[in-house]
Amino acid sequence: MVCDVSTGFLDVLATRLPGPVESGALIPKLIDSADPHALESACEERDWVGLVDAVFAMDVFVHLDFNLVVGYMLSATKVLKPGGKLIFTFAEGTTEGSFAKMISEVDETIRHDAHPSTLSFRWVTVDLVRQTALRLGYEAELCDIDPHHRRDGRLVARLSDMERAKTIRRLR
Repeated sequence: MVCDVSTGFLDVLATRLPGPVESGALIPKLIDSADPHALESACEERDWVGLVDAVFAMDVFVHLDFNLVVGYMLSATKVLKPGGKLIFTFAEGTTEGSFAKMISEVDETIRHDAHPSTLSFRWVTVDLVRQTALRLGYEAELCDIDPHHRRDGRLVARLSDMERAKTIRRLR
């Protein structure tokens, strides 16, 4: 399943990959960006809760406030099977490349009240992402700065502590 908040993206997906979409191998699903349980609801519709192998978001979370990212990380603890993977990139804000991008986006970000439509990055650190993953019940197998362009961070985490994840979800 491919979940997105953009009908435009899902239309492009269907145009570029008609075979997998028509066969049901690839299922486009529009989700509401204001629904904190959108990922869970999408999986509940298919009876996939607790059965998903991986949740993957490339170049998506770089544009989201970290509270939203944590919401998706937390939702993933419900839909992933034990040992399932959470994989995503994030905007790591401590390198020279990220600092330069941050400065170049300051005026536009402020002018637009940090609205996601600006596509500006929301900066965090490797340490914050790693510690949050651990506290949610994940084991970070990889959490670092992409060595190629030294700006985005990368997380590959395995859902390893189901009891911790359930306990944290009850706090929501």
